[in-house]
Amino acid sequence: MNVKVCRQRHFLKNYDEVFNGEDLVDSVYQFLKQCTSELDVERIHRSNASKVCQVLMDKKFFESVVPKGNQKFEDSSTKFYRFVQDQITGENVSKEYEEIKGPILAEEEKENICMSPCNLDSSVFTPDAKFCSKRRSVRLKTPLLRVRDTKPSPVRFSKRSARDPDEEATFVLRDTALALLLQLVEVPMLESLLSVPFDLPELAEAPQPFIFENDFTPRKIKPINLDYRGPIADLSWVKAASHCLDGRHPVGITGLWSLQACKVLCYKSVVERFSCSAESLIPGEYFSICIPIVQMLKNGQRKQALYALQLLVFHLPWKRRKQLQHLLYFLHLVVSDIFVSVDKKVTNYEAVLRDFLTIVFKHPLVSNEPQKILFDFLLLKSEAVFNIPPSLQKVKETGLQFCEKISVEDLETTSAKYTDKCLLDLATSVADSTDIKLAEKKLFLKKLKKHHPSAYQACSFEE
Repeated sequence: MNVKVCRQRHFLKNYDEVFNGEDLVDSVYQFLKQCTSELDVERIHRSNASKVCQVLMDKKFFESVVPKGNQKFEDSSTKFYRFVQDQITGENVSKEYEEIKGPILAEEEKENICMSPCNLDSSVFTPDAKFCSKRRSVRLKTPLLRVRDTKPSPVRFSKRSARDPDEEATFVLRDTALALLLQLVEVPMLESLLSVPFDLPELAEAPQPFIFENDFTPRKIKPINLDYRGPIADLSWVKAASHCLDGRHPVGITGLWSLQACKVLCYKSVVERFSCSAESLIPGEYFSICIPIVQMLKNGQRKQALYALQLLVFHLPWKRRKQLQHLLYFLHLVVSDIFVSVDKKVTNYEAVLRDFLTIVFKHPLVSNEPQKILFDFLLLKSEAVFNIPPSLQKVKETGLQFCEKISVEDLETTSAKYTDKCLLDLATSVADSTDIKLAEKKLFLKKLKKHHPSAYQACSFEE
């Protein structure tokens, strides 16, 4: 809306209803600078606005005025672009279809294309949709983008048998948790949250080194992951680290008998496990929820922030939630243990902050300060965050309850009582008001006595 669209001239040629790239970048950059509550405006530069314009151009919001122009957006005052119309008239569609009708039919005869076996009315389908019996796909030929999609759309198949029974109940309550969360946090768009699948996989482990072996040496047999049981395996550090390592004990722990060396090895193993992860345990799609929670913590609303985090954690994909729970419990042990130093140069808290700050939550538009505030609160409330809120616990025990239908008599009785109450409040407010003249008050009470005598008697006004 802020971009100047007009007639512009370049190299003795006029272009109608166009705008240049420089004006668009200025408008987008100014808009991003105003989003102080959602974005880290200090880290936003003009190049970021240019990248946003490139994405809008790729999504066909606007196009270059040159017939076969470059698809790369340029921040220049001599490059002109035009917005793409949202709706295409039927005349344009039919005209475009007539132009490509001949080549399309010739190509369809070669590929043995037939219409759908369903006996449907031909007016339901537009000329742009044809069904292929050989490739089992739908080909779309639109005037703006003449592309035929022959690849099957990606479908995510999840093994429901691999999900825990508790996670089945959690999956049903996710929508309820999101509805309660949206009452606390204002989210501009829900598409990013709804796009996160419930069976999102865990963070990937570090790749194992590739070893070349000659033919004369015996092949190394991969050792079986045995469950080591001993005096060291009973330590809380080792148990928490094994949960973070997918049930495996740290490599080399069987040869250590020093408690300090054992704990340091556990910490290094967990750091190595999450060091190669390009993502975070809390997906970046939850950025619009995490930032308002950080703002609650800054304002001192800790109870409300804890309740919002409980709902947020409940809505996370179940595998990521388990990973986050095991990791936060282990990091809480590391920070609270004053007898062990995992890094001699810094304290345990500084080491945990350095190694795991971006593992819990990271986003390119979030600075270190909001991430640190959220990370500190998660460490402090590592156990309470994963408790089911009382509101969801009640729904989980009693099930979803819907409104009950009442009779017509009860509805009329309730409506009459509520109407009399509202009339009584209105008459009292008019009588006690100092801004209304006495003559207007008498006129109002006269009308009230005529049309609603019961409400007038209930007020018991004095003459």
